[in-house]
Amino acid sequence: DNRDDRGNIRNRAETGGDEGFVLRGYQADLHSRPEYFGMLYGEKMNKRGIIATRHQRVVCGEDEEKEVLAEAAPSTELDSKEWNTLRVVAVGNRVVHLVNGVVTVDVTDNHPLSPESGKLGLQLHAGAPMKAVFRDLKLRPLSKEEGPAVLEKAASAFPGGETAAVES
Repeated sequence: DNRDDRGNIRNRAETGGDEGFVLRGYQADLHSRPEYFGMLYGEKMNKRGIIATRHQRVVCGEDEEKEVLAEAAPSTELDSKEWNTLRVVAVGNRVVHLVNGVVTVDVTDNHPLSPESGKLGLQLHAGAPMKAVFRDLKLRPLSKEEGPAVLEKAASAFPGGETAAVES
């Protein structure tokens, strides 16, 4: 859970950068701007930047092209100043973010720099003094047998009820 728009959760990340403590990889944003709340960002991933904004189902190609397969209007109001529950389900080359039980992004990433493992990190952006608060963190490794079913169940919460699997 996060109560500030300046904190994010990194996943499938690796250390990098001159400072030695910077994480490079996927970033789940709980951002104050609605279109970015729950988005998938590629931090320090060869300038990938925003991979998917809120309520997008995206397939990224090997050539850095991305195709938006579905886009839904926000179905619920999300407030970055309140407690929110973020769930990240990552299996193989697919990552699904859910905020308060609603899918905010569903990405199949075929890009050559797509990480399939790595560290988990809690981020506080640089800048003016601020606070990010996290609580009740849980990490659940998925077996190869259970991963696809957990992923499909998570993806079925995509706004508008779309549950079709994405070909990788």
